[in-house]
Amino acid sequence: MKRMWMIVILAMIVMGACSRNVQTSAVPEEVITAFNQRYPDAVDVRWELNNGLYEAEFMVNGQEREAYYREDGSLMQVRK
Repeated sequence: MKRMWMIVILAMIVMGACSRNVQTSAVPEEVITAFNQRYPDAVDVRWELNNGLYEAEFMVNGQEREAYYREDGSLMQVRK
């Protein structure tokens, strides 16, 4: 029984990791390109769509940041 729960928990973790990849693939290529050019050292990047803007939450140089992009890849705002 214990083994069954471990398998279920592991499957949930794997499915959660896959859903993040799907979310990232929904971000327009122009936005991803602009972000990668500006923040090549960013880690733990998470994307959300808020009010028509693509929001990237990420870590760079040990600091948490948020960057907001239009669909065409233009940067709107950065929060530190």
